[in-house]
Amino acid sequence: MNEQDPWSPPQKDELAQLKVQNKAQQEEIAALKQEKQDQKKQSRARTRKRLGWLALFTARFWLGEDLKSSIAAAFDQFPKLTKQTKVDVTVALIKRFSRVGLAGLLLTLLPLGFLAYQSWLLSNQNGLLRAQNDKIERQNYRLDQQTNLQEADRRSSYVFLMNNILDEMNKELALQEGKAGKTLSKPLLARIEALAAGLRPYRYLENDKLIDSPLSPERGQLFLNLAKAGLDTATLDYIFENIDFSYADLSGLNFDNLYLKGVSMNQSKANNQTSFINADLSKANIINSSLDWAHLNGAKLVEADLSWSSLSYSRLNGANLSKAILIGNELGSAQLNGANLEFADLEWAELSGAEAIGANLKFANLRLIKAIGTDLSLCDLSRANLSVADLRNAMIRGANLTGALLHGADLHGTNFRWAGKIATKNLTQFQIDRTLLSTETKLPLGFDLKLSEREKLNDSIYLQVGLSRAKLDSAMNISL
Repeated sequence: MNEQDPWSPPQKDELAQLKVQNKAQQEEIAALKQEKQDQKKQSRARTRKRLGWLALFTARFWLGEDLKSSIAAAFDQFPKLTKQTKVDVTVALIKRFSRVGLAGLLLTLLPLGFLAYQSWLLSNQNGLLRAQNDKIERQNYRLDQQTNLQEADRRSSYVFLMNNILDEMNKELALQEGKAGKTLSKPLLARIEALAAGLRPYRYLENDKLIDSPLSPERGQLFLNLAKAGLDTATLDYIFENIDFSYADLSGLNFDNLYLKGVSMNQSKANNQTSFINADLSKANIINSSLDWAHLNGAKLVEADLSWSSLSYSRLNGANLSKAILIGNELGSAQLNGANLEFADLEWAELSGAEAIGANLKFANLRLIKAIGTDLSLCDLSRANLSVADLRNAMIRGANLTGALLHGADLHGTNFRWAGKIATKNLTQFQIDRTLLSTETKLPLGFDLKLSEREKLNDSIYLQVGLSRAKLDSAMNISL
């Protein structure tokens, strides 16, 4: 008995259709594979063509078609070469070597080009880093400004307190109207002392920049108010003895004709509008202060301590600085005409370019001063100590040098002559022989420079002073 067929006629038709579709898809896949293989063959052919062209171009570049043909012609004609063949071979070789040299140059320049490009990139990067650092610095600067301005804001409360204390002072003074010398009560003086201590220095903005060193403008204002209050000298003596006005900003303040004896205002600052004309600053402490361009004509500074302060371009005409301490003071281009500096101590002071015509410098200590180009005409320098002083190109015309110590002083270019005027007094050959001279030194008539033995004498003076040339020059150039 035959086995029964499991597929029905419709299923058989469907199976036949699927087989036909499968066969068509296989043929399509085979066609796609063939097309892909053809594309690969065409791509390889194009690549071989390009490589062949590149190889042909390279061969022609390095060898040259002319060189090839000329060498072939030369072999054909060898050993009897024509003139044209020789020329062709020579020209072809020159062209070939020129190409080789050019190619070598390009290959050499290529790394240099990369290095230049890399340097350009690094330069741009450094520029960006510098710009970033500048921004960071500006940011830090602004933060610093903000910090100091916060301190300035805190001072505003002290300003309010100062106004209250000054109002109390005015009330007390009003009750003493008509009295010759006014006083203040002890409680008020104690409050003023506490206020001055609280008005500490700080850095504030000036022309959109923080000042270099901290100052207290409020102390300067308090100082001026107290000095001009019309108080008697006993009260002022108490104030200046017990209240410290150091770091006061005195810019633009006027203290003319005021009694300021014994005041302490170290580290203070003045400017060209600050005036102490005819003020009494005897025994005042003004150490390490900046009084450049200040007006001090006729001021009384007897026994005042101005050590290491700067008074450049200041006016001190007719001022009394007897026994004052001016060690290391900066007096460059200052005016000291007619000033009294008897027994004053100016060791290490800078006086270059200053004018001190007719000044009294009797017994003054001028050791190691730097007075290049200083005008000391008509000065009284009797018994003054000018040892190892730098007096190059200074003018000492008509000065009194009785007993002055000039041991080791540098007098290169110094002028002692004043034709038709008062002669330099009591200058001796003994004094001159112990100084450093040159042919530019203008001694009074009758003195001998001893040029024949001057170099040896100068060396001997250096040794006597106890300093070598190098050490002495270094000492003269120390920045004060």
